[in-house]
Amino acid sequence: MVFLERIDALIKERGISRNTVSKNVAGLNHNSFHAWEKRGTIPNGDTIAKIADFFNVSTDYLLGKTDDPTPAKQKKELTPREELVRDFTNMLSRVPDEKLEKLKDLLQASIDAFV
Repeated sequence: MVFLERIDALIKERGISRNTVSKNVAGLNHNSFHAWEKRGTIPNGDTIAKIADFFNVSTDYLLGKTDDPTPAKQKKELTPREELVRDFTNMLSRVPDEKLEKLKDLLQASIDAFV
C-alpha cells in the first residue's frame, strides 16, 4: 500500500519510529499502523492531513498521487518555461536508457529547427 510505504520511508529518512509519529499526531495511537496494515485501509482525510503536516509533505504525496513531497503551500508559481522543464523531466524519466541517445538527437534537431 503506497500510503504506508511512503510513511515508512519518511520515518526511516528521519530516523524516528512509528511510535514517535503516533505520539505526535493527534488521533493516532500505537495500534493505528497495525490496523491499517491488517485491514488494508488508510485513515480518514483529517488524519492524513495531520500526518502530512507532521512530515511537512503533501497529502497527494502520501496517497501516491505525486512523487513530489512538497506541500502546496510551499510551492511557488512556475513560469511557463519551468512548467515545461518539469513536465519534460517527468516524461524523460519514463524513457528507457537504450532510447536516450536517439531522443537526444531528435530533441536537438527540433531545437535547431526553432532557432
